[in-house]
Amino acid sequence: MYSTLPAVMWIYESRRTRPAAERGLKWWIGVVICLILICLSLFIAVAGTIAAVVSLNTAVQNGEAQPFSCADNSGSV
Repeated sequence: MYSTLPAVMWIYESRRTRPAAERGLKWWIGVVICLILICLSLFIAVAGTIAAVVSLNTAVQNGEAQPFSCADNSGSV
């Protein structure tokens, strides 16, 4: 999600500070790159969250892990 905020802010600031007549091809290329970064970072965040939930669910169903337990899981004991 760290690449989403700068991309959104760039679009917001450059749209607010440049009149519509000054928005050329370079500006539109920048907008497209920012939109790609926003979509890619949101996809990675959602896919990572889903993968973590599925992995935790599978581990609990197989008896390999107990989430929210107070047992020592450091492996040092």
